[in-house]
Amino acid sequence: MNARRPRRGRLLIAMLAALVAGCATAYAPAPLAPWEPARELGVLAADDELRVGAGRADISPDHAVPLAGYGAFLGAPEHIRWSRGVHDPLYADALYFEKGADRLLLVTFDLVGVTAADLDPLRDDLARETLVDRDRIIVSSSHTHHAPDTLGLWGTGFPPRSGRDERYMTFMKRQAVLAAKTAVANRRPAELLVAVGADAELHMNIHDVHDPQATLDDALTVLIAKDRRGGTIATLTNWSCHATCESMPNRLVSADWVGYFRRGMAARSPGQHIYVNGAIGASVQPNDHYRDAHIRPGEDQNFRWAKLLGESLAEKTAALMATARPVPFDRIEVRRTMVPTHFENTLYDLAKKMGILSMRMPKMGEVYRIEATAVKMGPVRFGTFPGELIPNLGLDIRRSVGGEAQVLVGLSQDYLGYILDEQRYRDPRYGYEKMLCVGPDLGVNLVRAYAALGFE
Repeated sequence: MNARRPRRGRLLIAMLAALVAGCATAYAPAPLAPWEPARELGVLAADDELRVGAGRADISPDHAVPLAGYGAFLGAPEHIRWSRGVHDPLYADALYFEKGADRLLLVTFDLVGVTAADLDPLRDDLARETLVDRDRIIVSSSHTHHAPDTLGLWGTGFPPRSGRDERYMTFMKRQAVLAAKTAVANRRPAELLVAVGADAELHMNIHDVHDPQATLDDALTVLIAKDRRGGTIATLTNWSCHATCESMPNRLVSADWVGYFRRGMAARSPGQHIYVNGAIGASVQPNDHYRDAHIRPGEDQNFRWAKLLGESLAEKTAALMATARPVPFDRIEVRRTMVPTHFENTLYDLAKKMGILSMRMPKMGEVYRIEATAVKMGPVRFGTFPGELIPNLGLDIRRSVGGEAQVLVGLSQDYLGYILDEQRYRDPRYGYEKMLCVGPDLGVNLVRAYAALGFE
């Protein structure tokens, strides 16, 4: 969700919050249950050949749908931000790893986010169709603000009307399974390489104007799978930035700068190019200063800014690939745990009761548990989190999972909005993010969970 244009994104939230303020009740938070031990999954096998496959399926809607990410709408359905065509396609991308008896499947969508209420049955379907253990399946979203509303928040508030199009949701999930089956079918012997760099030029933390401790996670990581002839099967790039170059007036379906990034990568290297977003919370946005240095004021619409950012990141990533080194590993280790957090969001509670929001939620004050998944492939580590994590917590998770290269997969396994630390949760300057955060303890509990899941 976007905190960059507050007047356009907060009207409904403010009105709902006002309603909630009158009906909120006091409660005593339940004590957290003891930490569950990390569970290691899968059969281990040494000295087996690595195979990698990639697949892609178009998930662009073929009819008008409410678009997610900007705005708050009241009254008649025509007030909703209905799509008016497709500027560039949305995709479900899948990347499959197989080594001996070990499997790992990554699926990522060009969507604003998908909650566990949809992802849990989807992962069951993916497991059944690909024969990959569902606990070894990671599903995430890029957080583009120009894709169908998969959460329900961008219908209308008064009267309450969800923005979800169930016909589209069914189609999107079916296409994800198609992409995954294609990736498995396309698997072939591979070598995995990794390159690690950084880029702070293209993104910014909008809170740095008032919070001297506001941080950025500048890490730029790219994994490269090559076949026996040295050809590129696929790349997986991880960086952190909202996909919000185009603003609310746009009504064309688009992956925003992520789509231009993939095209820029394809122009520089063969293979399928996949992007997963990282710690974008609080709120890490495209850098306006970079835009203004390259595009004259008033000329950032019509996707010029999205094109500039995507192609610039592709150029930097392609240059980084020249420094890639082999990744030695003999197993794909996967560990997971369920992370507890107290549910304290009265806005989410009301939106759920009004039939707007698709999330699965406990009663106020009760404990909600979300999944954290860690992966180790030699010096490469993965870590998931279910929303828009603030960068300082992302940096903590990097340290917890260890290794020489980390892929932090944001908006994955669930979508719970912003994930703050307790200091910023209590800070009135982060009031917008707090309204879209399930509670104050999720961030610190995620960091604790990854420390407990450590591979070292």
